[in-house]
Amino acid sequence: ETEGYIREILQQVADRIQNPDGKDKYEYAVLQEGWVPRLGTGSIIDIETRVAHGNPDPRVDVPQTLCVGSVSSPDVYLRSLGSTDKIAVEPGSRLLMHNGQYDLPLLMKLAGHFDMTCDDTMVMAYLLGHQQLALKILGRRVLGRTTREYLEKYGDDDPEYDAQDVHLT
Repeated sequence: ETEGYIREILQQVADRIQNPDGKDKYEYAVLQEGWVPRLGTGSIIDIETRVAHGNPDPRVDVPQTLCVGSVSSPDVYLRSLGSTDKIAVEPGSRLLMHNGQYDLPLLMKLAGHFDMTCDDTMVMAYLLGHQQLALKILGRRVLGRTTREYLEKYGDDDPEYDAQDVHLT
């Protein structure tokens, strides 16, 4: 396992040497507050959160930004979430997420119902035998995309960083 991380770090250094101008661009549009997205089968979901107690826990973490795409479109939309916001999810929807065990409970809470499922790219990667399951690493290895890592994020308000997860999922 440690050897794999060392190889990954060396690959990131090599990527930076080959691409000194930076990473791929990840397009997005920011939606107006008050707009209530209606999600359904084929929606790609990522929820950016504020971690409440040091370790991620969907039972107590606070949703900050909803990142939405679709398997049938390259468009990605971001919307800030307030503490009372609700999200409309069609009952019976089959969504796509990476690490759904975290985002799905958050979405169920925002939707006010549990009648939805998700296909999870993290689980898919595991079943395909990938050792590294982090989305950005998979994006580079499987899709050939260059990404920004968490430590390269520009503070708490970095919409392009938030959008890249939907593009990679």
